[in-house]
Amino acid sequence: MSGVAAVPRELGRSFDSASPAQRFSTFLPLWAGDDWHLIKDEKKQALDAACAIDDGSRKLIDAVRRRQQNALSRVGRQGLNV
Repeated sequence: MSGVAAVPRELGRSFDSASPAQRFSTFLPLWAGDDWHLIKDEKKQALDAACAIDDGSRKLIDAVRRRQQNALSRVGRQGLNV
């Protein structure tokens, strides 16, 4: 993939440890050249890379899920009503 994120060079080019939301909306590597033109034929690759969930994000998701399940277990079926 030759595209880059539309951010200053000082931020680097590797955003694997960024949150999934940042990788998708901020660091999506779809841009090329100094004129920041869109690389349309690399869109699928860029989206696949942005949607990958790294170990750190997976641990956070699992922790949130455990907290939600724990909270729900304390209130029972009533907790399903909003």
